[in-house]
Amino acid sequence: MELKLVANLPQEDFDRFVENCTSGSFLQSWGWGEWMRANGKVPQRVAVQDSTGNILLTAQIFLTPVPKLGGSYLYSPYGPLLAETAPAEEVTNFFLSQIAKQFPKSSFLRLEPKQPLPASGKATRHIQPGKTLVLDLKKSEDELLAEMHQKTRYNIKLAQRHEVAIKIGSSEAALKLIDETSARQGYKNHPLSYYQKMVEFFGNQEGALKLKVYSAEYNGQTLASAIMLDYGSASRTYLFGGTSYTDRNVMAPYLLHWQAMLDAKKAGLKAYDFWGIETASGKTPGFVRFKLGWGGTQINYPAATDIVYKPLWYNAYKLLRSLNRKFS
Repeated sequence: MELKLVANLPQEDFDRFVENCTSGSFLQSWGWGEWMRANGKVPQRVAVQDSTGNILLTAQIFLTPVPKLGGSYLYSPYGPLLAETAPAEEVTNFFLSQIAKQFPKSSFLRLEPKQPLPASGKATRHIQPGKTLVLDLKKSEDELLAEMHQKTRYNIKLAQRHEVAIKIGSSEAALKLIDETSARQGYKNHPLSYYQKMVEFFGNQEGALKLKVYSAEYNGQTLASAIMLDYGSASRTYLFGGTSYTDRNVMAPYLLHWQAMLDAKKAGLKAYDFWGIETASGKTPGFVRFKLGWGGTQINYPAATDIVYKPLWYNAYKLLRSLNRKFS
């Protein structure tokens, strides 16, 4: 089979392939690439085509500098994407060989596919969630409720009895709560300005990605908030969230997510992705237990793989990463 690597595929063709791919992700979408460009990371979009122009594989790749060490590596979050009918080994090997030639200064290529790929490299820990929880929104409301833990159903009703108000729309209080929660819980977070910029960016964009900010209010205070990202008709993803220690007994986060699910279902979205149910430590903190109470299907993605070009540099990088769990 004659193959070619294309670096100038039109946006419409690129996005159509990503959206129709069973393992497609918003992280591989054109719109997400533009968001990353706005944050200083230029997307490199490539495709493998056969002699008749059929797209067999696409990959959105970001050149990632490494602080302290210098140099950089290539990173494809939840990519590459392989067509179901493509000869997997032939296409993947061609893709890897061409990327190595196209980016000779990079030290390695990190792949985080959602589907198994015949790529031999060094297994590494994920940057994106390697395990997540997805709810099937094609099911009825009664079916969704039946699959939840009894306590989750009870807490939804409790928040309704307390008349917690769920609102959609960005507010300073909602975004600040997300920022404060990540700092309080001690996990890797973005500054408040990042969330503000994100809301503004996607609010002015046309395309398959739509951002919504949900908040739960009680007695005039914001008790919970969440940034949701909708991708075409495929999924609503719970990207970032915040909760307050105030009035925790009214169970505001439960009603927030239930309403977000119902809204997504009404909009025709097929899935609700809780975006990760694991931590680097392997422990099960409160936010993971909260997610698991909703039922759904737990999904384990294949191991992330590093295709190494410069072994000495890579060994130094691995040492730095082992010393700092927040090091990407």
